[in-house]
Parts: sequence; C-alpha cells; structure tokens
Amino acid sequence: MLSGNNLSLFALSKGTVSPRGTYTSGARDRLFEGRLHRPEFRARAEERIWPSVRKHCFLKSVKLFLPFIFLFFCFFAVGCGQQSAGGGGGGGGGGGTTEPTAPISWEVSQVNFAADTGSISFAAFVTSNEAILIFSSQPPSVSSTLRTFTYEATVTTAEGVTQRSLGISSAAIQTMSADLLSRLRQKTERQERLSEIMRQRERENFQRLGRPRHPSDDLHQAYKVSACDISIGATQEFYVYNFDTTGYDTATAEVAGIGDHCYVYVEQGLSISADSVSQLINEFDNNVYDKMHTYFGEEPNPGIDNDAKITLLFLDLGSSLYGYFDSLQEYSTTNSNQREMLFLNGTSQYLALPVMAPTMMHEFQHMVNFNNKTLIQGVTEDTWLNEGLSVYSEQVAGYGLPAADYFCYSKVYTYENATNTSPLTIWGPSYGYGSSYLFVLYLAERYGAAAIRTLETNNQTGTANVENASGRTFAQIFNSWIIANYLDGLIAENADNAGYYYSTINLRGTYELGGAYGSQTLPGVNCEAVSSYPYSGSGTFKSWAPYYAALAAPGTSTSTVEVSITGGASSYISAEAVYGNVY
Repeated sequence: MLSGNNLSLFALSKGTVSPRGTYTSGARDRLFEGRLHRPEFRARAEERIWPSVRKHCFLKSVKLFLPFIFLFFCFFAVGCGQQSAGGGGGGGGGGGTTEPTAPISWEVSQVNFAADTGSISFAAFVTSNEAILIFSSQPPSVSSTLRTFTYEATVTTAEGVTQRSLGISSAAIQTMSADLLSRLRQKTERQERLSEIMRQRERENFQRLGRPRHPSDDLHQAYKVSACDISIGATQEFYVYNFDTTGYDTATAEVAGIGDHCYVYVEQGLSISADSVSQLINEFDNNVYDKMHTYFGEEPNPGIDNDAKITLLFLDLGSSLYGYFDSLQEYSTTNSNQREMLFLNGTSQYLALPVMAPTMMHEFQHMVNFNNKTLIQGVTEDTWLNEGLSVYSEQVAGYGLPAADYFCYSKVYTYENATNTSPLTIWGPSYGYGSSYLFVLYLAERYGAAAIRTLETNNQTGTANVENASGRTFAQIFNSWIIANYLDGLIAENADNAGYYYSTINLRGTYELGGAYGSQTLPGVNCEAVSSYPYSGSGTFKSWAPYYAALAAPGTSTSTVEVSITGGASSYISAEAVYGNVY
C-alpha cells in the first residue's frame, strides 16, 4: 500500500495481459475491417443504433421465448441444488485452464507538494512489486526552462537494516542502431522544420493581414472570384515557397487529372503516370476527403477561388520534403495563388501511396484547421496541437503508426527516449510529432471522436482547447497520459485499466517498417532504474515533460521504501506514483 502526502489514491484490479501482434507496413485494409472495434464507430453505433435495436429485439424475444425461459430456470435451480449437495464439481486429474491465485493489482497516487517538497512511502514492498515515479514540471505559463529536482529513497524493515540490491524488473530499453536512426532523422528533419515554418507563418499572416476574405464569408459577400475554367492539359503558373531561400519561386504545372473533390496538377518536367494520377485522385476523393469531413471538419468551400475543388500541386520539392499547406494562398496578396491547395512532392520516392496518402491527409488537416480556427473563429491554433491533429489524422485515414509508417515510428521512438526534454506544449522539430501525436491519440481513445471534432472547431486554442473538449483540467489529462505512456504494452487491455493504455498502438510493440528499416521494436519510455538502497538521485525536466524512475523491490515483505522529493527553485514540480504488481 501507499502512504504519505497524497492528493488521491485508488486501486485497480488487473487481469492477465494479452499480447498484441506485430504491426505491418501498409496494413490499412486489415486494420480497418472491423469498424465497430474503432472507438469513434463504436460510440456512434451505441448512440444512434444500438438503443433502438436492443429495445426491438428485447420485446420480440420476451414474447417468443418466455415459456422456454421459465423451463430453463427450473432445470437450472435443480442442477445448482445437486451440485451444492455434492460438494462441487472439482477439477479432476489435470487439464483445463489454471486460474490465477490472485489478481494482478496496482494503484496510482498523486504526490502532494508543499514548497516544492513532497514524500511518499511504499509499504510491504515485495519482490513481485515495482514502484514507478513520474516527475514533471507544470508551470502556469509556457516555459522552455530546464528545471532540476532531487529525490532520495531509503529502506526500513522490521529488523531495521538496509536490504541488498535487486535488479529492476522493467523491460530493458531496446535501442535502434545509430546508423538506422541517423537515416530516419535525415529523412524527416527537413520536413519537421518546414512544418514549424508554415505554422509560424500562419500566425504571422493572420497578424499582418487579418482574417482572409472569402466568397463564402457572409461578412464579405461583395468579394467574388470567378471559378477557374480548368480542363485536362491546361497549364498554370504557381507561386511556390522555397524552403532553402525562404522566398517564393514560380513553377508551371499542367492539369493531369480531375476528381470529384480535387484537381491534380503536375509540374512541367516531372513525370507521373496516368495510373498514378488515377490512384491519387481515388485516394483523395474516397478516403482522405471523406475521413477529414467525418472526423475533423471542412475546408473553405467554395473558398477564395469560389471553387469547391482543392488543387493538389505535385512538384519537385527537393530532398526530404513531403509536402505542406501554405495559408498565404488563402489571402489576396503577393505570392498567393488564391486557391485552396496543397503542395506535394511528386518525385518517385514520395509518390508511392503509403507515403503520399498520409501526407495528403496530414496537410489537408492543416487546411481544415485554418478554416475552422482562423477563417471562422478568428484565432490560430498552437503548433503542437495543430501538428498532433495532423499526425493523428493519418491514422484515421488508415495509415500512421498502426500501419507501421516509418516516419511516425521514428518520431514516437525519439520521444520515448527523451521525454524529460520534450515539452508537450512547446513544439520542437526533433520530438514534436511524436509527443503531440500520442497526446491527441490519447484524447481520441479516451474521450471519443466528438472531442476531436470539438478540438478542431471551437474558438479555444492550446491547453484551453484541450480542457474545453474533454471537460477536465489539462493537468489531470496530462498526468493520466504520462502514466499510460509507461504502462502501455505492459497491462491488460480491459475496462478496469481504461485510460492507462492505447488500444490502437503498442508503445512496446514490434513494427514491420519494410525496406531497409526492417522490423523494429519501440522501447517504451526511457526510465531510470533504481535497484539499490539507499539511493540519491537528481534529474532535469522541461515544462510538461515527464521524467520516469522505476524502483525495484528491496527484498522482503516487511520492507518499506521511503522517498523524499525536492524540486529546485520555481520547479512547479508534480509527481505521480504507480505501485504494485504492474505486470
């Protein structure tokens, strides 16, 4: 049991852990066969379909089977009486399933701090138990300061002596080869920087130019732009942002295909086959567009060009750039093409559907977010939350981490190995995709599709947006989330454990990334191992960036581990403890 200065304490009974299988690259169809296994579909079915079905079936069944139900209960009562008289059935001579002698149990506690000092005790610390301490800094305003803390762990027993050292029971951290990790980072770091630039430019454009004027805006009905006369083979010159020079170039492109919801333009000199164009149109029209409208919201429509179709411009963006949405195109100003459009890398290595489809979904979310937040609400979303929604949207479309996407895998891997220096609410190119994606995924699984829609469409931003969509404080959600990031892949996926694992991914799972990347296993969050006592430790963390420490059992059932924690100056320290037979 736990004791000490605790704000709250609750115990949960656990079942056995059911291992999950390997995730395979490009497995969208397999992952999405059973629609009711997805939380958003399940919630919608329970809300709209099941009540009426249940009521109808119940009434029909009662009328039809009432006589049989009566006879069944009569026989059941007789059978129970005979079994009781005979002293029970017994197990026989072997075979069958062995029931566990006791449930796996653990409990979660919030440590209470006074003047940045707190303490907690772990009593009856047997060898089958483990204590996980999660430290974090939770300041009232955004801060990138690296703060410090110290903690001490001592052991007392009935005999009053310190026990011997024991090994930690946490799974060993698995590491990816330095060469492979370097190659993954090289393929993603330029895109991360480009995303940061585009989100920053969204804020600057809004501050400089105000709210764009569109034909669909009732406030600006006098402003009209005629829809373009677009046909296959027509050419158009476009302004294109240059990542290397941070200015704008021009590129001429030709209409290669027209879908129900899009125009496909291909830069002159770039070769994309007719079959590829057809596949891209089909994917955008029948998957990307539909999923975005169902779960997130709508783009500006008819938008600045007074045309319901979206322009997909495929061009050579250079090395390691996948694509982007540039909000400047929504304004009537210099370097604007004045149309709803996405800029996509049409070179061969990025054109394959498993790469291009999630890119289209990701960038399309930014357009939809701009419409909902800036055009309609007059605000701009924080970069970390905007990007988290985009990476999560890839998963909604059937891609992302469940489909073993190497980009998403590398970002989650990076975050898991440096959680304490990866502040959730401050976007950082190296870790931001991983942390923000996991947080938005947690919100989606915990609070359902309605919460994601609310995040996308209301007039709040950042942490206030999260609180509005969930009905809980940001600190409450953050504290549950960082516990889930440790326990996922270790605990049983059942109702008792709800809120402490992911149902669609495994943070300790194996993913078949394909190609040169092969089979890779996520390590779980990096965790300091405390395996001997007395122990004195110190750590650093940034705001809303957790530091994990796992304490091994000292040896006997009479052992008690006392932990005292001290935060540095203005550390805004918070700590949670998970204690018990976690596995």
